[in-house]
Amino acid sequence: MEDQEQHQPLLLHHPSQVLAPNSSSSSSSNNKNNSKNSTTNNNKNNTAPFAPTTFARVVTILALAAVTLWANYEASKGFQLTVVPAAARSLPAHRFNLMFVSNGRAARLVLNASNFVERALYPTELFPRKKIYRVTLRLAEENFTNTVSVVSQKACGPKEFTVSVSPSIVAEAEGRRMNELVASAVLRGMAHVWLQDGQGAAPRPLVDGMAEYLLMKSGLPSYHNISAPNYMPRAMCWTDRSYVAVAGFLQFCEDRRRGFVARLNRAMRKRWDDGMVDEALQVPSRRLCSAYLSHH
Repeated sequence: MEDQEQHQPLLLHHPSQVLAPNSSSSSSSNNKNNSKNSTTNNNKNNTAPFAPTTFARVVTILALAAVTLWANYEASKGFQLTVVPAAARSLPAHRFNLMFVSNGRAARLVLNASNFVERALYPTELFPRKKIYRVTLRLAEENFTNTVSVVSQKACGPKEFTVSVSPSIVAEAEGRRMNELVASAVLRGMAHVWLQDGQGAAPRPLVDGMAEYLLMKSGLPSYHNISAPNYMPRAMCWTDRSYVAVAGFLQFCEDRRRGFVARLNRAMRKRWDDGMVDEALQVPSRRLCSAYLSHH
């Protein structure tokens, strides 16, 4: 966290004037000097307090404004953010540090992704937000199948998450393409951070599909190391192993039942059961699943 500056009002000191006695001065001269000094001191006493008082008020107002802005920033961010520079001496590590860590871009990507996901999953006060204490972003040491991995460090209470980006997307792309893929991975990671999962009981394909749906909604490109099968079971479209296919079904449902994904996420706060999908849709999910499959 940045150190807060402490502003103290500038005090204007008025040195006292000491008149040394002069044996050669006449009584009238002393009276004149006393009269002048008295007039000068009276003028100073009448005007001097105005400057420090006004200045102190201005400083106080500015300090309060700064504190308010900082508080609003922290409230909007909602969690502590740490970006860890890559330690390994490799091309992906060098690129990650140069293009995303040193210039603050990684932090901005996290905050922008977080704001987008929050607005989608928690549109009003009727959707209680997930309590998050800290998010740490880092470049993974080894490649993995997905573009990003999210691990939670706390089982209960405000959670701490580590979002690890696969170095493969930094190594395989350059320029704008690399920026888009990293932004895509970060958004998918922040989607998993904010998504509820029924305390770990919700089907993994559904949670992954919800994260992919949010990525599709953002307009960022999706990156897949393996091709997604087009086949979906006719029983429940949201249990398919392909999270890309599940995301397509969720988008289909959202288009017909606005707010469906946010309602489903809210329902998964503390538990999970299959009926939650029907409740969030407000119609039987199999009906929409059949309609979706007939068009795809």
